[in-house]
Amino acid sequence: TGLLTRWSWVRTPDDPPFLTPKRSLRQRSSNGTIVERPHLEQDGMADDGKVGFRAMNPAEYEIIETVAAGADKPFVMLNLNAYAERAGYPNGQGYQEYMAKLDQLLSEAGGKVLWRVPVEGSLLGGIALHEVIAIYYPSHQAFLNMRTLPSSDENFRLRELAVDRAQLHRCTELPGEWLSR
Repeated sequence: TGLLTRWSWVRTPDDPPFLTPKRSLRQRSSNGTIVERPHLEQDGMADDGKVGFRAMNPAEYEIIETVAAGADKPFVMLNLNAYAERAGYPNGQGYQEYMAKLDQLLSEAGGKVLWRVPVEGSLLGGIALHEVIAIYYPSHQAFLNMRTLPSSDENFRLRELAVDRAQLHRCTELPGEWLSR
């Protein structure tokens, strides 16, 4: 895997092609050590045309891999999405096709959409979004396995057409009722 530096990700020959962050910030990890955390864009939204696993923050991807290899547990990914005009959110064909394929892929992975809500506006931050989706995954490994599932390629093709900008937040401390759904 690549090397984290203060301002960039230094690629090594073993890095997958989707690891392409533009800068990094220093953050304190849960055990107190300082970690360089690469970020795709200043506002945290990937807008360089990369979607799915190709747009993922490499440090977060490594964390997910590490958790999956150890004491894996369920989590929820909050997806903050801004859709391309051609998707026709919320009733357009591009959006509807993407949501149908996403539901199919999540079913294959053992995950599910807990809820989808439209965004009515932004009070702080100024990031224009259309929708927030909470997606439950039974494990980090299930999330990683999505790359190889039968619906994966078509899902990410449709996502590339429908999603203009996205931000994903991994949440591991879940309310009990979310785990029983």
